[in-house]
Amino acid sequence: MTKINTNTMKNKNLNNQETAQLGIGGVSGSAIRPPLGLMPKKIHDERVKVERFNEVCGAIARYYDAGMKINIEWIEEYNELVECVGKH
Repeated sequence: MTKINTNTMKNKNLNNQETAQLGIGGVSGSAIRPPLGLMPKKIHDERVKVERFNEVCGAIARYYDAGMKINIEWIEEYNELVECVGKH
């Protein structure tokens, strides 16, 4: 009994544009690219800190503009984050 590769049969019915979109066919010897991976943890953590820094700055600015007392916890968090993120 001959085993038939159904993927090969399906690919024969695709045109050049479709095979290019699927990353199959095309130039002989071309490498198939791997799927998108994961952002390095260090970069992710830095981005999260920058986002939090911006949130804290925004909250402090809004309370300052409104003439309200600023929570000391926000100031403390700002001081911690400014060392990691830097002043923007």
